[in-house]
Amino acid sequence: MSKVAGTCTFTVNGVLYALRGNMNIAIGNVHRESITGLDGYHGFKEVPEAGMIECDVTDMGNTDYNVLEQLTNVTVTVKLINNNVATLNNATQMNHLSLNAEDGKLTLKFEGPSGTWQINQQTAAAQAS
Repeated sequence: MSKVAGTCTFTVNGVLYALRGNMNIAIGNVHRESITGLDGYHGFKEVPEAGMIECDVTDMGNTDYNVLEQLTNVTVTVKLINNNVATLNNATQMNHLSLNAEDGKLTLKFEGPSGTWQINQQTAAAQAS
């Protein structure tokens, strides 16, 4: 069996952050919604959808909250344990940061134009077989 979940790394403009957990990735692209009428299904509409990467990080004592809260036009990269990589370019940090002083946790949420997945070809081939 191969590794499918667990550890990963999180960087913003190449700066590695202490990833706490709750990593959620929605690369975006398009959102589709059905269109129906009284006579049944008519089709669907398609609208652009922003990409999103959200996670909890630990304040290691050198975190500049003012800088984090104002980040725009950054590249956010997540490398998963299975070597798949999610990248969100031209992203903006959307959360008003709130530090949980009891455990040093901050939640960051980046949104931007749709991102990309770089899929580990060995993992993809193993899943296909």
